[in-house]
Amino acid sequence: MIIVSFTSYGHRIQECAHIAAQSLVTQSVKADKVICWLKGDDKPSEALLNIKGLEVRTGYPDLGSSSKLIHCLEEFPDATIVTADDDIAYGYCWLEQLLLRAKNPAYVTGNVVWGVMIENGHIQKYSLLEEACHKRPTHSGGVALGYFLPVGYAGVVYPPHSLSEGVLDHKLCMELCPYASDIWFWTHTLIKGTKTHASYFEGFDVLQVGKTAGLHQINYGQGMNDKQFQAVYDYYPEVRAWVQQHNDKYGHRPYQAGQP
Repeated sequence: MIIVSFTSYGHRIQECAHIAAQSLVTQSVKADKVICWLKGDDKPSEALLNIKGLEVRTGYPDLGSSSKLIHCLEEFPDATIVTADDDIAYGYCWLEQLLLRAKNPAYVTGNVVWGVMIENGHIQKYSLLEEACHKRPTHSGGVALGYFLPVGYAGVVYPPHSLSEGVLDHKLCMELCPYASDIWFWTHTLIKGTKTHASYFEGFDVLQVGKTAGLHQINYGQGMNDKQFQAVYDYYPEVRAWVQQHNDKYGHRPYQAGQP
């Protein structure tokens, strides 16, 4: 089963979620389900409810942007889950091209993937992460990158059982990564030992609302990505061991795209 999953909240439910949803249910290749998860007492807009082929699920715990994967994993643990965002209009062939590049079930596949850089025993600032788009393509048209961080807005394919069970810990998720689902999901692919594959298919457009409101202002403008990276580093010995392994291997040179 293939499920496309996203979440929305507040004013975005009225302003943009229906545009994203419409683009997701009218793909060249249809998912078995397209689900929008809403928290608590958030109510779907009339526009959302009128979209044929969309399931709107309400009353779920507020896990921020992590809701789009955690709730879906809880209810469909054996599904292939493709995450999306509520402020993106996805092109007609977006899902088809992403799935074509996600043939290997041993990998998580993302359209946009960033190198997690290590230097002097620390994860580099998020603002310094480099997009790993310059590396050689694999046979499937993408790049096999190891433990690199898929950026959720562009679309990420999570095969069944590709994350550790700890990803479902609601309390810890909101303590360590309340605003950074990408970092939370990356942490649990690393713990599970699942590597990342990059597809680089540019079949989507960013809606204007995403540039003026939302998590980007918090994570980038207020430096919260760095704090949340530090939080998972401090909490999980697996993350610290991974950082130390690559620091020892590469010395003072940053760990970047293409290195094992």
